[in-house]
Amino acid sequence: PMYLRLADADGNEKTFDHPNPEASLMTDWDAWEIPLTDLSPVDPAKLNSITVGVGGSDVSGKVYVDYIHTKNVIEGILALYEFEGDAQDTSGNGLHGRVTDGGYVSSGMSGKGMALQLNGAGNVDLGNPPSLDFATGDWTVAAWFNTGMTGTGDDFKGAIVAKGGDSGGGHRYALIMSESTEGVVSLICDDDASKIQTHSISVTNDNEWHHVVGVIDNGTSMLYVDGVKQIEEGDVDMTDSGEFAHIGRQYSSSDDRYWTGAID
Repeated sequence: PMYLRLADADGNEKTFDHPNPEASLMTDWDAWEIPLTDLSPVDPAKLNSITVGVGGSDVSGKVYVDYIHTKNVIEGILALYEFEGDAQDTSGNGLHGRVTDGGYVSSGMSGKGMALQLNGAGNVDLGNPPSLDFATGDWTVAAWFNTGMTGTGDDFKGAIVAKGGDSGGGHRYALIMSESTEGVVSLICDDDASKIQTHSISVTNDNEWHHVVGVIDNGTSMLYVDGVKQIEEGDVDMTDSGEFAHIGRQYSSSDDRYWTGAID
């Protein structure tokens, strides 16, 4: 039988079996929706692996899996932007965004619907709610992105999401493309006194969809691209930026780094 197994950092596991015992023999794409109402003993806040497999010692062949995601099922989701024709926060927390010079296009990903398209001048303004200032706590920010941005230097950097900016010494957190190297996405945590930069190994400015996750856990910065851990850096000590948050832009007074491409 086919199964999905979740595991957390403490070694706890939870396994879900596919309701069709012959699921691995299907020749057409099929959606497997799993109600994650009971993850015990797995701690969702410490989730660190998802495994899809087929049981049995004599199993051989290939199984294709695409687009594993969760939606409004884990407590602690602060904001969720699905960009299905608007920038509403579908987490239920009311952190709605305002789109300027952006549009919505088909993402082209199976079951994913629409995506936000920005062309180097637009953004989603999320305002300056205190809940988006993460300070020294643990937090995660994730996004799908698709871009062909090239070049180096400030004029060619593009923020997927950011709060604060790099002017006046820098005071921000950001997921940003080409911060240090063309085509490399980075998680930046800058409190003016120190700047921790966690850069991906993968180059992702290839006009294909990629998934990025930035994590701060007990002062350690970690970055994942397409489900693969890239690198981690320590000694993150953030303070509130007090600046506005944006999707597709990094902003602080005179500092703009606009995104060119799609975000979801």
